[in-house]
Amino acid sequence: MTLKHVLVPLDGSPLAEQGLQYAERLVGKAGKVTLLMVVELPLVYPMVSPSPPILPGEIEDYETHRKKQLLKSQEYLNLIAKKLSVGEIEHKIVDAADPAEIIVEIAEEKQVDAIVMSTHGRRGLSRWLMGSVTQKVIQAAHCPIFIIPNRLSSQSE
Repeated sequence: MTLKHVLVPLDGSPLAEQGLQYAERLVGKAGKVTLLMVVELPLVYPMVSPSPPILPGEIEDYETHRKKQLLKSQEYLNLIAKKLSVGEIEHKIVDAADPAEIIVEIAEEKQVDAIVMSTHGRRGLSRWLMGSVTQKVIQAAHCPIFIIPNRLSSQSE
């Protein structure tokens, strides 16, 4: 099966990067991959957030911190793009509160043929508190989704 354009959401983890090899196979040498990084900036006063809270005075300035995070994300995507052997690579970085919503929105905006993403495989309280980005994307996406299961923990055992 060869698709023309796939979206690969990344979060900087080796687990998320596992989706890249599948994306390459799906689009082939002539296809297009859009790399998406949703930068979740910590909230100043979070109720429930996967990021630790930033208290006033802990960082020099929220906007400076935001710009640094976006720059680090761009550098990361540039490194990832150099490793891919597909026809066209596009980068998209968004700072937002809900990664699942952004993934679905970008997939629709770019009219991708599929989304290729890894799942952290959270269960129980962790999944309840943080939600499953993958599950939310599955429920809302307009296109097929290729889910790459968490195999890293079993490889290191």
